[in-house]
Amino acid sequence: MEDFDKSPWTRNAPDQLLAYLLAHNEPWGFFLLETRGLPKLIPVYLEDHLDRAESFLRDAETAMDAKEMYPTLGETILPPFINDASECRRCQHFGRSCQPPLDFGQGAQVISDPELEALLQRREELSPLSKEYATIDRSIKDRFQGVELAIVGNFQVTGEWKERSVKAIDARMDRYFQIKVEKIR
Repeated sequence: MEDFDKSPWTRNAPDQLLAYLLAHNEPWGFFLLETRGLPKLIPVYLEDHLDRAESFLRDAETAMDAKEMYPTLGETILPPFINDASECRRCQHFGRSCQPPLDFGQGAQVISDPELEALLQRREELSPLSKEYATIDRSIKDRFQGVELAIVGNFQVTGEWKERSVKAIDARMDRYFQIKVEKIR
């Protein structure tokens, strides 16, 4: 049941099943989940979750009473707002019939540090160069694949086969060729 509570899309499924079990006086039910292989069967015993079922029904009854009484009372008797802003934003009542007080946190920090700002600026300037370096490096490594020793102008290129630390699916991938480039003059 805890796994269902982790997602807003599945959070209410146990409540619905427990309400049906309680209404029909059934001791147990189950969820049948589709998987790649055989379907997964998750049994749900009402006795184990009786408190949750009763709490859900109590909240549902309170909400329905408030809906029916709202035009005449001028006030509602709804349960308190929830504190999950992400769930509030998905709700169809948010911004219409419900205006919960939402806390968006402390907000952005404004940092006045010239040294840090200079580092960020330099990082931005170097970013295109890092992409160019990666492209050139890949091209060089592809060109020298399988070459154990080469001299190109002022550079010495050495290569050697290395064993992979993780077993590959394809036996041909158990090794890789590592290349090292050094300036010699």
